[in-house]
Amino acid sequence: PEIAEKLQLDENTVSFVPHLLPLTRGMLSSVYMQVEGDFDAPEVLKAFYEDAPFVRVRENPVDMKSVAGTNFCDIFARRNGSTLFINAAIDNLMRGASSQAIVNANLMMGLAMETGVPDIAYVP
Repeated sequence: PEIAEKLQLDENTVSFVPHLLPLTRGMLSSVYMQVEGDFDAPEVLKAFYEDAPFVRVRENPVDMKSVAGTNFCDIFARRNGSTLFINAAIDNLMRGASSQAIVNANLMMGLAMETGVPDIAYVP
């Protein structure tokens, strides 16, 4: 419901699918939604995340391997008629609450978003 609410869409037009996998680290999710209008979904994502240093818009569906041990969120979008498919992957141990707290503090202090955010993955 939160996705539909933020996008001001009918709740029945959006399906969010978190993929539960037996992984030590990482989260993969997919979103399916019905859309209207003529737009290029990857271009919209590229424009929206242009200044986001931790987001990489990909040309192919994303996987866990490409984000493991990084602070990146890889995101992919493909449109097939009125159906939009988006999938995203993060390393939740790198891109989790503690890293987000550092990013938020940086933004509040007027620092670059990536200042002080670890770029080395710790075990596991």
